[in-house]
Amino acid sequence: MRRSLLIVGLPLIALAFAPGCGQDAAPPQAPAPPPPVATPEPPAPPRVATPEPPAPPSASRVRVSVRATGYEPATINAAAGQPITIVFNRVDDGGCGGEVVFPEQNIRRTLPAGQDVEVTLTPQAAGEIHFACGMDMMHGTIVASR
Repeated sequence: MRRSLLIVGLPLIALAFAPGCGQDAAPPQAPAPPPPVATPEPPAPPRVATPEPPAPPSASRVRVSVRATGYEPATINAAAGQPITIVFNRVDDGGCGGEVVFPEQNIRRTLPAGQDVEVTLTPQAAGEIHFACGMDMMHGTIVASR
């Protein structure tokens, strides 16, 4: 019986492996390369804002609000030898801000409420130029430097 199993079983086993024997086997393929890794671009250097150059002193203009409490700003920086225009605007109708006086320059201007009034002068030397209201109660200063 063993012999008959061997005789019948061996050909069956051979038939099971036979289909792959006569075919040309394809050469083994190399594994596919991994997809390329995206490398991030290096960050751009930060942009540094370049400030606008200051206006030349010859074109210097300063706005000053005239309130019942005083001048805003009360101190103005200027370049000696260069003209400066101060634009006064009387915001409050009350108080003594109806007039501005530059006694050393012999300048006196009426300041109607809500209107711009320009005073242009040129500090000749480094130092201070004082201005005040018509009653000499509110004070301001132009500080001229070289």
